[in-house]
Amino acid sequence: MKTGQVYPPKAEAVYKAVIELLNQGYDVHQLKVSEITGKAGIGKGTAYEYFESKEKMIAGALVYDTNHLLESLYRLEEKEQEFESKLHVILQWFGQDLKESHTFARIVTIGNGNDALSLTLKEEMLQIAHCFQDFITFIDALLSVGQEQGKIGEMDGKSARMAMISQISGLILCLMHPEIYPDMSAMEAAEITYRNILRLLKG
Repeated sequence: MKTGQVYPPKAEAVYKAVIELLNQGYDVHQLKVSEITGKAGIGKGTAYEYFESKEKMIAGALVYDTNHLLESLYRLEEKEQEFESKLHVILQWFGQDLKESHTFARIVTIGNGNDALSLTLKEEMLQIAHCFQDFITFIDALLSVGQEQGKIGEMDGKSARMAMISQISGLILCLMHPEIYPDMSAMEAAEITYRNILRLLKG
């Protein structure tokens, strides 16, 4: 499954620059346009040809990175044939790539605010609702594989989907707030989630 999103090269350079700066430790609220454009290798005037504001640059970058993170997940899952293998790969991805990227955590944290950046991010997220619908479709397709291979017990589709999503949400919560389980590694959290999902789906 692909997101199908295509970005203008200079806009993409801005997005990549924002993500790189954030991953280097820059404060998302203190980040300057000059720092973004300097990292992107373009002028401020050029950047403003694509973006109305700094907030648009940052919010767009988070959405951009979300798309690419999900694409990487879909590519990994497609390589596996067995339901358990697919599920294991998905959860290991959450335990490693998501933990390292911090993008989802940033989206949740910023989205809970009421400043200009938070409001802009909420607008951007509304415009890519298809991204999350694609993820639901992805989950449903995975569950269909499990049913075809006899790995899921007698459970209707909605219940199975909710079981999956609730466990994945719990995993994301643990990764976003390591203080909840300070002695648990990301990989251990993924393994526990894997066992929980199999237990729930098998009934």
